[in-house]
Formats: sequence, structure tokens, C-alpha cells
Amino acid sequence: MFRTSPHDAALFTLLPMNEAAEGIVRDPANSHLATSLRLSGDTTNYTIGFDIGPHVRPQSAEVLATIGRAGDIHVPDPDISREHCSFQRHRQSREVMFYDMSSNKNSSLIGSDLQRFNPGYAHRRVLLDWASNTQLAFGGPDGRRYMFRILWHTPVRDIVENERAGDPRQARTLLHEPSMRPPSSLATLVQPHPNRYRYIRRARIGRGSFGKVFLVALVDSGEHVAMKVVRLPDQTGDGRAAARVHMEIEALAHSSHEHIVRYRWSQVYGQNVEIFMDLKMGTLHNVISNGVFEDERQVDLFMHQTLRALDYLASQEVIHRDIKPDNILYSIDERGRYHYQIADFGLAKLIPHARSYVGTYEYMAPEMNQRGQPQTSKVDIWSLFATLAFATNAAGFRDKLHSRTLNPDVDIAAAAEEPSLSRFKDMASRNPAYRPTARELLDRLDRLYAEAGQVMPWGLM
Repeated sequence: MFRTSPHDAALFTLLPMNEAAEGIVRDPANSHLATSLRLSGDTTNYTIGFDIGPHVRPQSAEVLATIGRAGDIHVPDPDISREHCSFQRHRQSREVMFYDMSSNKNSSLIGSDLQRFNPGYAHRRVLLDWASNTQLAFGGPDGRRYMFRILWHTPVRDIVENERAGDPRQARTLLHEPSMRPPSSLATLVQPHPNRYRYIRRARIGRGSFGKVFLVALVDSGEHVAMKVVRLPDQTGDGRAAARVHMEIEALAHSSHEHIVRYRWSQVYGQNVEIFMDLKMGTLHNVISNGVFEDERQVDLFMHQTLRALDYLASQEVIHRDIKPDNILYSIDERGRYHYQIADFGLAKLIPHARSYVGTYEYMAPEMNQRGQPQTSKVDIWSLFATLAFATNAAGFRDKLHSRTLNPDVDIAAAAEEPSLSRFKDMASRNPAYRPTARELLDRLDRLYAEAGQVMPWGLM
């Protein structure tokens, strides 16, 4: 007997499109996976098919179902491999991937906006998406002896989002892939590459300087990454916007540090530059709402990590120039420890050329208001203190910003007088010459904990 409705855990159902496929569904060996259902708009006829979901292999975290002579879906055909093809989930993103494991490589997906297997990869796998890959075919000389339609019960983006929402560490996706060394020259970075990142957009997650930021699923791996889309300027103009776009990519390519969001790849698509970076759980705003900054040790941990990033940038003669809560991302490791990273180098400039008036007003160092004046990495020190004042709500800084009553000059000075921030007070010196460097602040934090005989929170990482 077939089920009279799809299984509650079914992500999608495979509906037979030809007689051979229907024969597999009606095979008694597969009756435990078969279901009957009415399609939308049909109130009379039932259609049979295979429910695919985690219920097929409840003990497996990744493999949803295999098809073959020895598969979960049994195919009694000598031309079919023991495990001919399968549906699997990406460990972190939970996206569904289709794998062709056949000896003759004759499994395929079909659709109007088809995403094919990438011949440049050893594994024949591809992202399964409700809007692009809508049919499955395998077996026979032409690879179409058995054909199924893929009927999703919930759009895959909703399934993925709902599952990740249940685990705070998966709120955006934690990536632990080995680092990819970026190409050495800017010219290489922005040129089309035979191994392009193929992707499907899942959600828009923000706006950075110069462009929008999307959560995308990579078609060839199932990973979730952040993709920043930067519109290439009209080359008939004065060229300054184009130079800034190239500067952003160059800063990303040459920034390799554990507290700087990792650059992965960039490519040109039409008039857009697509920049791919690791995806994190959220911004500093999320951490603030969790009450983390009520703990002084957590404050020092945050400062130590971000200062390490700024110290690295200063050593590379790069100024970020837009440090603020939106541009500090975080993740949480398996032991519940926060890991902060600086993102969005849209305003980064090599120090000898940093003279333009850019930044975010509430976090902007005083010298950035002085047009034409040389700027140094000390502007990032000021901005980090303003970010700290926002995170801790020192002297009501965050409340005033939200109520639009903030006077940065006055209120940052007031925050600097708060006893809880006394160890960082000189970061808010109006004269950049009196502001400490990131390295000096790191040494200060180490010394304060050593003198107090306390375990440094960053020493536990």
C-alpha cells in the first residue's frame, strides 16, 4: 500500500515521467518509500512517486537517499550501478546536492535554467534547486531510460533557512574550509576564470560600500558564502570610482588574517564585479542584543581581536576608514566562544593616498572632516572606540544615536570619561598624535591582565 499523502519529513517527491520510472515506483521492494498524492488543481486523479527526505536514512546526517541496484530506491537493471546516484545535504549549509556516482556517468538533471555538472571537478555533483533543476534522468544509452519530475513541497531556500534557524551556530553558516590563496595580481583577480563560481542567490543580507551583499549557494559545492556585487563604473568618466573598486579588491586580496573576513574569489559578470567572501553569523548588532558587552572580559576579548586586525592592516599600510558595528562580523565556535572579524574594505585606502572624505559620520575621526589632510591608521583607532561606545552604550551613546540626538564630538568625549572604558580613553583623543596605535593597545591589555594575575580571555582561544 502506498502512503496517501507525502511523508511529513519529505523535502520533495520524485514523480515518474515515463513507464520505466513508474515501474520502479511500483516495485514492491520500494513500497516503503512510495506515496500517492494529488497535484495542485487536480481533484480527481492521484499521482505516485518517491518521497525524499531525512526519513529515508534517519541515521545519516548527510545522505538523503541513494538510487541503484543496491540503493535505497532499488532499480533492478543490470546496466545500473549499485549506487548510481544520490541526494545528499551539505554539512553546514543544508543545501541539497545531486551526485552522479554511476560508472558510465549517465545521471543528469534537466530544467529550463539548468545547472550542469562542472567538468572541472572530480566529483559529479550539482546543487539541486526548485527553480532550475526540475527533472532527473538516468540509465540507458541516452541517459534517459528513467525520468522523474522533482516536486518540491517547500522551496529549498525556506527549508534551508528553517533548519539553520534551529541552531544558533548555523544562523548564517560557519565555514571551516582551507584557505584559498588569492591570485597575486589585481589584473588576475578581476579577469574571467574557467573555474568561475556558479551560484544561486538565496537572500539579500545587506548593503556594503559600493554594492549589495547576497547570501548565495555555490552550485558546485553547496556552500553558502557572501557575495558582494559592485557595479563597474562607466569608463568614460573620470575613473575615480573605478579606481576605488579596484582598491577594494586589492585590499581584500592582500588581507590574510584570522580577524579579517576571508576573501575567496572575484569575477566579472557583465558590468558587475562579484566578490565572494566567507559568510558569518551576523554583525556586532546581534552580539549587542545578546547582552555580551555587559561582561568586561567579553569587551576586552572583542577589543583584543579587532585591535589585532587593525594592527595587521597598519603593518600593511592600509586604513579601513569605515570601522563600525555593521562592518564587524562574528561567529561562535563549538565551545560557544565569540570570534570577531572585520569586513567591508570598500573604503580601504593605501595610507600614502588616503585623503578623501569618506566614512560613516557617527564613527568618523575628527581629522576626516578636514579635507585634504593626510590620514593615518589612527582614524581606525578613533572609529573602533566609537564602536565600543556604541556596543557598551557608554554615556548613553547608543541610545542617543538611535534617538538621533547624538553629537559625536561631545558624546564620544563623554564615553571616554566612563570608568568602565578608562583603559581605552586615549583612543578618543582628538589629536591623532596622542592616540595609541593598535599594537600599543594590545600590549596595554596584556600588561593589565598580567599585573592583575588574571587569565587573559584571548589566551583561552
